Amino acid sequence: MRNAVLLVAFLAVASASAASDMTSRELIGTWFRGTSSQGDRRFTFRADHTFDGIDGDAISAGKWKLHGGNKLELIYYSDYKRKIISRSSKHGWIVIKPVTTNRIEMAYFDKDFSPGFQLASAGVWTKQR
Repeated sequence: MRNAVLLVAFLAVASASAASDMTSRELIGTWFRGTSSQGDRRFTFRADHTFDGIDGDAISAGKWKLHGGNKLELIYYSDYKRKIISRSSKHGWIVIKPVTTNRIEMAYFDKDFSPGFQLASAGVWTKQR
């Protein structure tokens, strides 16, 4: 009986944590935050693992990788015109948490911050249909 209760508890925790993860396929598409009066903030993630982003007048692009279903690594082109990834390419990290099927909560973080890491909320983003 005790083992059955432990098994049920384990399965409940495992399914709850799996529900908060996201797949690469679910991430593909254009995500935006805010309204046009607040400025255009958006990321477009493609199936070939390239991305581009706009935040006001700042434009970014590069490659992306999803780690563990909730950590998004952005690797920025070191040469935007020629689309080059090199050792000098900047890496950005975003923690993502699905809110609904077309909304995610994003928080930028610095994985090199010691002794842990520091989060900066990027708010809730909505997937364009």
